[in-house]
Amino acid sequence: MDARPILPVNEGEALWASAVAAGRRALATELLALADRMLHMTLKYAGQRVQFGRPIGSYQAVRHRLAELFVATESARLSLEHSWETRNPFAAAQAKCSAGHAHALATQSCLQVHGAIGFTAEHELHRYSNRGTIMDVLLGTSPQIDEATGEHLSMCQEVPRLGDFAPARSSGATELATGIG
Repeated sequence: MDARPILPVNEGEALWASAVAAGRRALATELLALADRMLHMTLKYAGQRVQFGRPIGSYQAVRHRLAELFVATESARLSLEHSWETRNPFAAAQAKCSAGHAHALATQSCLQVHGAIGFTAEHELHRYSNRGTIMDVLLGTSPQIDEATGEHLSMCQEVPRLGDFAPARSSGATELATGIG
């Protein structure tokens, strides 16, 4: 029996990094879709729900909360598009991270705006919240990816330009791309 690996080590690592990146892009796509659905559902609810004689969507606190969520989902969408275009493992990790953050913010904000009805089994909001919370755990949670990114950036002492998600030329780039999850 031959003890040599089927693939050379470097080629095997590259294939694994590519598989993890594809999984992260897929999860980011789903997390973003869930956050987007929660936002649209909440916008509709805020326009219909009346409190003190006015729709709750007319109150500044509700508008600010939903505007912040809109910015988070759009930011995650741009990161995800970049990740699909470049197929870069680092960009895929960042896309999953930003989509996970957008989903967490959607859960917090949308449940706050919906109030108690959002927690009930009769309302569909909890399904999107629970599904995304479970999905964010796969292939590294948003906080884990944040931490790994911070460690990587402090190790290479170089911060990428906005929109430039190419990993630095260091041995830590592969660990960042594959070592979470």
